[in-house]
Amino acid sequence: MVNFIRPFFIILILTFVVSFPATLFSEETSNVPHVISEDDARSIVDSVYLEVLQRYPDESGLYTYLKFIVEDGKNEDWLRQVLLSSEEGRQISKRKRKQTYVLFAIAAVPFVFIGFAFYFRKSTKDFILNSLLVLFSICIACLSLEIALRMTAAYRDHKNEKLLRNLDSSRVPKKNAAVFLRDIIQLSANPSLVYELMPNLFVRFMGGKVTTDTDGFRVTPGSCEQSEPYTIIGLGDSVMFGWGVHDQETYLTYLGEALADNCIRIINMAVPGYNTVMEVEALKEKGLAHNPDLVVMHFVDNDLYLPNFIRKKDKHITLTRSYLLAELSRWRGTRIRTRPFDHLVRTSGDVPDEYQYMVGVDAYRTAMIRFKELSSKHNFKILLLSNWAPPGYVVDIASELNIPVVDLGEPLQRYSREHGIVEHQGSILTVSKNDPHYSALAHGIVAQEVYQNLLRDISITEKLLRHQ
Repeated sequence: MVNFIRPFFIILILTFVVSFPATLFSEETSNVPHVISEDDARSIVDSVYLEVLQRYPDESGLYTYLKFIVEDGKNEDWLRQVLLSSEEGRQISKRKRKQTYVLFAIAAVPFVFIGFAFYFRKSTKDFILNSLLVLFSICIACLSLEIALRMTAAYRDHKNEKLLRNLDSSRVPKKNAAVFLRDIIQLSANPSLVYELMPNLFVRFMGGKVTTDTDGFRVTPGSCEQSEPYTIIGLGDSVMFGWGVHDQETYLTYLGEALADNCIRIINMAVPGYNTVMEVEALKEKGLAHNPDLVVMHFVDNDLYLPNFIRKKDKHITLTRSYLLAELSRWRGTRIRTRPFDHLVRTSGDVPDEYQYMVGVDAYRTAMIRFKELSSKHNFKILLLSNWAPPGYVVDIASELNIPVVDLGEPLQRYSREHGIVEHQGSILTVSKNDPHYSALAHGIVAQEVYQNLLRDISITEKLLRHQ
């Protein structure tokens, strides 16, 4: 017994001696903080949101968790636990558990049948035939479901394609009609714009009264009627457009009111869904004719993606994927996605070839360089607004091009702190509980921030004084 214990203790001591320096070394290196870039942190937030909440983060959530990861050293596991413990996360987890039980119950059905076949078998041959019959029936049922799902997808594609074609001959809705976005847009002759707002609208859109002029720009009340006013053009998407608020409640209208002592004309060229490439193209085709003195561009995180009205033709007769598995995955909330292209696109692999130039950081950089060139050629100033903290690539590109950037998240966060608002989404700063777009109050806060930034630019204030 002693002969056995002695070598055991020798091995134990040697293991400790060898591992102790390594332990000290690992403790020393573990104190060095792991630095993560903002772009990597953004990818982490996106992926964890998709995994846990099955959606991309709203901008307030993205802004908050980016700061935790980049500045406070929080990691992916921490964010996953935070989202899982949220009310939305708990509801999704509960639903997924129920769905898991249902899937297990469905999967158990053939085994139950096979069990009955075995129990009531008259012979081994009889059991084998019954089992094969069950498996064959399952295969036929799955094949039928697969065919039905493909036919449904093909019908949906045909219907969406017809709706898209109808945009080319859309009629202006009746006065004061309640409308959806598809009811107030039309196809553009310019393929880089894809679609545009209809002219001469007077409708109710997402609860707000929306009016457009003869050019299809949303009307900004209070513009100066004198000749050669100081002209400000706004380029953006649904946020600058004023999704869910009245014409007189957009931040461009409030900005005009703040500058009322001057002869100001403000043109709101924002169109819901536009990305940066489309915005710069709209300025080139429609905006330059108005001789702008200042062009304000509003950056939103989805400005690197494609809008919902660009569709990818789907091949419904293919053996490379299963629509049945995709539908089960979508129902279960996992990441297998083979749905027709009728949603916001965030990855270049999903983008039709003819629109590749619109998507990604390189496309954004090219558009901003073109924007700066137009500024130099046509002698107008640029002000870039960011919905929340601007991503690193936006800051870098703006710095290279000498374009000032305003973080609109700061005044909104400051207001939230001062008024005890814990969660931005669903607060008085958003249109509704489920709609994160600016409320009229948030538009007013943003307008003041933009106004203060304009006053800090001496060249702008000097030019404004000449238009009093």
